[in-house]
Amino acid sequence: MEKILKSPLWSKQQVVLALASLFCGLLIIGKNPTMGMVGLVSGVLLLIPGLGGNLKLDGQGFTYRNGMFGDKTTPWSEVEEFCVITQTMLSFIPVRRSVGWKTVRSKTSIAGKAVGFLAGFNAQLPSNYGMKAQELAALLELYRRTVLQQEAERNRRFRFTA
Repeated sequence: MEKILKSPLWSKQQVVLALASLFCGLLIIGKNPTMGMVGLVSGVLLLIPGLGGNLKLDGQGFTYRNGMFGDKTTPWSEVEEFCVITQTMLSFIPVRRSVGWKTVRSKTSIAGKAVGFLAGFNAQLPSNYGMKAQELAALLELYRRTVLQQEAERNRRFRFTA
């Protein structure tokens, strides 16, 4: 029951940010060579394909790569629910939709509880892995419920046999 979702080579936001960095770097390099080089280097780094990484779903939980910061694994038992997060501009123009989740209260720090209370979620995936946010949230919720249901069934059978 393992599934791996791959992130597209480049997201739209990544390409726009890279081109803006390259453009600003070229524009500034004559007046301020250091800042110009920072813009050029950051623009080139943003164009490295596959920084979004993979999302691996298995019986234990889900593992995702957060850019260059390594892998992060979250067990299904620590997730209360998945939700779609809509980032807006001017409070009403939807710009980007992504998937976030609420963690189980007992596993959340005080700061995490405050963030969860204000934002409605505790954590967010870095990418939608080529899917629409609603579809990805539904897939993750299906995996979570299936695994937790299988664990509950196993525990129930174990209790009756012991």
